[in-house]
Amino acid sequence: MFFTPAAAVSVLGALSAFGVAEATYSNSNSKSCDSNYFWYDRLSCCLKIGGETTTPPSGSSCPDDFYWHNTENCCVPKSSDTSKQIPSASTCPSGSSWSSVSWCCKATTTPSTTSCGSGFWWSPLNICLSIGIGGDTPPSGYSCPSNWSWLSSKSCCKPDQPNTPTNTSPSCGNNWSWHPGKQCCVPGENTPTPSNVPGSYSYGRKRHTPVHKRSSFCPSQYEACPILDASGRSTESECVDTRSQLTSCGGCTSIGKGQDCSAIPNAKVTTCQAGRCVIEKCKSGYEASGDNQTRAGQSHNSATTSVIMAATKENPIIFYDLVDANGKSWSPNPYKTRLSLNYKGIPYRTEYIAFPDIEPKMKELGLAPFSATFPYYTLPVIADPSSDPNGKPTYVADSFKIALYLDKTYPAPQYPAIFAPGTAGIQHLLVSNQRASGAGASIYALIHPQVPSILDPRSVEYMQRTRGPRLVPLSEEEAAVKWKEAKEKFTELAQSLALNDETDAGGLFMMGDRVSFADFALGGIPYWIKNVEGPDSVRLKEILEWDGGRWGKHWKAIQEIENKSSEVA
Repeated sequence: MFFTPAAAVSVLGALSAFGVAEATYSNSNSKSCDSNYFWYDRLSCCLKIGGETTTPPSGSSCPDDFYWHNTENCCVPKSSDTSKQIPSASTCPSGSSWSSVSWCCKATTTPSTTSCGSGFWWSPLNICLSIGIGGDTPPSGYSCPSNWSWLSSKSCCKPDQPNTPTNTSPSCGNNWSWHPGKQCCVPGENTPTPSNVPGSYSYGRKRHTPVHKRSSFCPSQYEACPILDASGRSTESECVDTRSQLTSCGGCTSIGKGQDCSAIPNAKVTTCQAGRCVIEKCKSGYEASGDNQTRAGQSHNSATTSVIMAATKENPIIFYDLVDANGKSWSPNPYKTRLSLNYKGIPYRTEYIAFPDIEPKMKELGLAPFSATFPYYTLPVIADPSSDPNGKPTYVADSFKIALYLDKTYPAPQYPAIFAPGTAGIQHLLVSNQRASGAGASIYALIHPQVPSILDPRSVEYMQRTRGPRLVPLSEEEAAVKWKEAKEKFTELAQSLALNDETDAGGLFMMGDRVSFADFALGGIPYWIKNVEGPDSVRLKEILEWDGGRWGKHWKAIQEIENKSSEVA
């Protein structure tokens, strides 16, 4: 995996110093969609009548009577009137034409032929492609049409030859259908066999639904696990809570993820806690080995013995986070820890603290100062409960140290790793240099003076007393210079990360196709701007559109981690 630390440092610089609505789904047809929704056969889902207020990514737009669907990544109709559900080039905005491949209007302005060298420009993906057959094997549940190949860097199919039509959908055949948002073939016809119960879900029961639609019908924190037939194919699914499901603990075992806790040899009693198998009791003559397996040894026929330590929903990690005037999280530093906990699927409960209460609370917990200089105590902090009922929790401060602790205490493969092997040092270098210079420093100068506007009066007084000089806003000229610097640093990073796409591990993230702590730090930038300037922030909108929408896609991926929360009440 290719990674450029210098570019990343420039973007993340100084950050440590400080969503668009989706359509509601129903697993039903027109007879069982909610009253304000209608069934759309093409995508097998219910759409809101009148549409949603969304913004298409850069280079894409929607025809009249259509709007951008953020979940399906394509345009969908606003009306149930079938005569208004057939788009055409004539209905696209000026300077664009209809693409049946992407199911949206694409800008007609393309780079010159020479800019792609010996390759060709493919407008649905806004990239240059090489001529000829070649590519990777599509993952399970996806395939590519004839004369198309899988492009791992974009997780979709791409044509092998230039002049491939974009005004007609590719033919998949064999009962597979083209999905414009995913840009690939998926199993099943477009029209599902819906439930007759409006708004219902299938919990652990079969659903006759195309594979690519399953996740749309599962509620939050549930995964759509394919049910494979004798041939290994799937046209059915079930909604499973993989954090507690015994037979699909930590992931869908039908697609090779997670673990079947009930199948651990010589284990007598097992449970699934926070997506990890826990051996509570072994058969006579065996003991748990500590790696979710058993080994010959001392018998455990007495009371239940849990040999794997892990926070549970009943006894979760306590996560101390900064709070705004409305009782909500807002700071980018604790946000990195929130993402770390969510990504690993570790149960936690949030305790919110205002600025002036941080030091008193930490002293109340009996913690020594974290720093020899002011501020002596900072957030985030976590308290990991002891497996001993009479034991004391383990306290860890600093988002980077917390991530290291979580990876060590809740290791892979049972829990996803935040740090890929051998990358902790380079990621520490990035975080340690965040205060130096770059986009983070420029954005800090623009956003930090606005922070008091979202805080309660006590916190405002505290900030003015302890950080007064840093709250002076920049002049318009100074702000324009800082914003220009930020954009340049983001572009430098985008150019470096684009080299990942030339490898087998290309993707949206800093480490290519693998999530890392550096992504959580980068995600703190739009998170901070959104909370301080509001979700309609012009600056936020601009960042998400920079570099061909790369940062918008990255932010969307980060929000998915945020929304798939392991937080308990």
